[in-house]
Amino acid sequence: MVITRTHAHALLAVPALVLALGACSSAEDAEARPPTTTSVPATTTPATTSTTVTPDPLEDQTPPQAVNGLVVRGDTIWVAALNSDQVLQIDRETGAILTRVETPGSSPDDVAVGPDGAVYWTGFGDGSVGRITGGISETIANVGAGANPIGFTDDGELIVGRAVIADGLYRVPLNGGEPEVIASAVGDMNAFVIDENDVVGPVGGVLGPGGVNAVDLTTREVSELGKDFPAGVTASALDVDGEVILLSPNGQVWRFDDVAGTVEPALNLPPGIYDNLDIAPDGTLYVTSFTEPLIVVVDATGTQRTLDIGG
Repeated sequence: MVITRTHAHALLAVPALVLALGACSSAEDAEARPPTTTSVPATTTPATTSTTVTPDPLEDQTPPQAVNGLVVRGDTIWVAALNSDQVLQIDRETGAILTRVETPGSSPDDVAVGPDGAVYWTGFGDGSVGRITGGISETIANVGAGANPIGFTDDGELIVGRAVIADGLYRVPLNGGEPEVIASAVGDMNAFVIDENDVVGPVGGVLGPGGVNAVDLTTREVSELGKDFPAGVTASALDVDGEVILLSPNGQVWRFDDVAGTVEPALNLPPGIYDNLDIAPDGTLYVTSFTEPLIVVVDATGTQRTLDIGG
């Protein structure tokens, strides 16, 4: 099975991988609600996801409490900050905040860049699915509380999952139409990857036992690819060969054999709780902290550094 990252645009070899932890919340579940056109302006000059123009840093460099989902684009990184109700664009070298978009009451958990160049985000707290264009955020749909992993298929379809406090996988129209339920029970799948017709991701939650499921986007069949792992797994990414790498909350990184349905240890991380990861075209790995406003950066030689966000 050859799989492509939900929002990775290139996958180059890196000698180290880091842990991603699915967001946890005490928010209560909610029924999916109709989309709203409420827009919230960014607290900066409107920016785009263009890789040719990088906005100047904001005067206000107040960091978020922590950071969650992320996607690397050009010289910048877009991150969701669940506890701060913000989506931010930061400089991938300095950590300076370039754009800050407020998402009141949504608790944004993950982000992805669409084929239209807009930044899409999921609201873990209220179930909203938002789109940022020109520095302005609008809600295009609602799938219910627990909206979490997000990604695009090769043909531009937006796929959103609910996890941790809810379950399900949805196809979300970009024109504001009603979300389509692909599967209502996928095993608490978080931080998935997508190939041409399948969504593949870790299941079982933080406590486990961990496993991997796949969802066929055409037949909507949910398949079990692996189960009863030694630890819970909460996020996935891909190596250069398209193999699935799984991450546990305790810092253990596993390599998943999708033929045998088993895992083998790949790496142990330093103490800490991490949330999500993305890989830049040059092979640099970026990993967000679930508890602090920082990103751990691992370059292609294995050298690590900490990217502190804002001031």
